[in-house]
Amino acid sequence: MNIQTPISASGVVPINDVAPVGWKPNVVLIFVIDFIVTDAGHLHFGYSFKEKAQFSDLNEALDRARATGASLTWETPLDIDVNDKALVFVGLAKNRNWEFSPRSDGASLKQPIGGYGKLLHVFDNTTIPGGRPMTSGCKMICFSAFSPPTLDTNVPDYCHGMNFHVDIIQPDAREDGSVVEKRLPLIIDPDIRHPGGNQA
Repeated sequence: MNIQTPISASGVVPINDVAPVGWKPNVVLIFVIDFIVTDAGHLHFGYSFKEKAQFSDLNEALDRARATGASLTWETPLDIDVNDKALVFVGLAKNRNWEFSPRSDGASLKQPIGGYGKLLHVFDNTTIPGGRPMTSGCKMICFSAFSPPTLDTNVPDYCHGMNFHVDIIQPDAREDGSVVEKRLPLIIDPDIRHPGGNQA
């Protein structure tokens, strides 16, 4: 997992594969990313919440994902272990001054590998599909892993690069006393892999 400031759009592949006919997830994975500042002044990123569950439909899964927020675990690195057909939710800790960028999709792939799609930006009362005009305030995304290679016994492990496009929001005081919002764009790039560093 790396944290970087984006300098170009290279390595940004939309998560927009079309789901196979009749596709349904076997499992729902929910992750919440947070960070702490160590005594040495270093930023340390990890998962403050992680859950693997089964839900009867998307609305039930959305309700559960939106209800997360308590720091129940703390794990790093930010690998996402997917070894089944899955609906994957990735959230940002709600008490931080950050959000998924409104200037682009909240997540993308580093290579055109296929197998991932149905990207949604999850808000409190609605969802916005990937590729659509975005608004600010998005703290959670959702995407589908249609057919992980581990379902094929000839491919026991794999590693797929992913980008999460995040803005750090900072107030900037002007000389006239006004305050404007400034944004620092970051890319958090975990891997979707099996086996992963964190297994739900």
